[in-house]
Amino acid sequence: NGKESRNTQVLLSASKPYTKESGWSTSIAYTYSDAYDKLTFNGDYQFDYADNNRAPFVPSDRLSKHRLVVVGSLDGPWGLNFGGKLVLETPKPFTGFDGNYRGVSDGYNYPYYKVSQTPENRLGYHAFDMQITKTFDADRFGSLQVRFDVLNLFDFHNYAQYSDGYPKRPFYDYNGNITGVPRTLKLTLDYKW
Repeated sequence: NGKESRNTQVLLSASKPYTKESGWSTSIAYTYSDAYDKLTFNGDYQFDYADNNRAPFVPSDRLSKHRLVVVGSLDGPWGLNFGGKLVLETPKPFTGFDGNYRGVSDGYNYPYYKVSQTPENRLGYHAFDMQITKTFDADRFGSLQVRFDVLNLFDFHNYAQYSDGYPKRPFYDYNGNITGVPRTLKLTLDYKW
């Protein structure tokens, strides 16, 4: 119950809706997030206090500060529709203790200072997806849609786990888990009536 979060967020977006006459659409969205959490993880010594007022707010590890999403579609020959989506995010912060013990004179058992840093990587998450769709109309019998997707087309490795490199910056654990998917092929059949 002592956990708190704060977030100041700005969204800038522009879109061009699809029309049959133009044959294409696009949407661009940029999000800036300045998010902070208090008591981000268990083990924050919250039970050593009568209240959580002395626990600091630290940058949230759940949101990237900068996120860009670009989506577009284009009609092609033979009734095909092509689409793509690009997602770029800066690395999320990593919060840990600096490891230097300090005596506490005010009776509060909080001997470690928190340090929040991000890896030196310019991008924390990046993926480019593509799809091709073909719709077959059968009048009163409905329609059949065939869709082929390639997720994470360039097979970017979006690592999800950090190693605490304090006093240097944290770094991604290249043997750890990833977020999102590796390059994935997907075929979907959709019948509507």
